[in-house]
Formats: sequence, structure tokens, C-alpha cells
Amino acid sequence: MARQGFGLAWLPHTLVEADLRAGSLVRADSARNDIHMEIRLYQSVDNTKPLARQVWSRIEAYAAR
Repeated sequence: MARQGFGLAWLPHTLVEADLRAGSLVRADSARNDIHMEIRLYQSVDNTKPLARQVWSRIEAYAAR
């Protein structure tokens, strides 16, 4: 909705960096108010479902970049 001009959005920088470069979104405040966070993912070692393994493999590939 922020892209359409309806208010503010709190979004990860990685999701909006192209919009920021293009000027379709602008920062509402300075970088000093950024919130840095760490996200951890866990999976059960007992989960042998093929779809779960596929998802986990894609996550691992993305994280290795």
C-alpha cells in the first residue's frame, strides 16, 4: 500500500532497495532509527518430507550468497 501512496510501511531494506533507488519509496526517517535484527530458522531433523527438504535447500542456497 505504501507504493500506492497510502501511509507508511515498516519493511526490510532488502525488499524495498529497488524502490528506494527508483524513488518510488522514500525513507520516513534517518538510518539512525533503523532496527537491526537477526533471524534464525530451525527445522526438525525428523522431518523427511520432500517439500520441507526443498524449502530448506533453497534457504541454505540463499544464505550462502
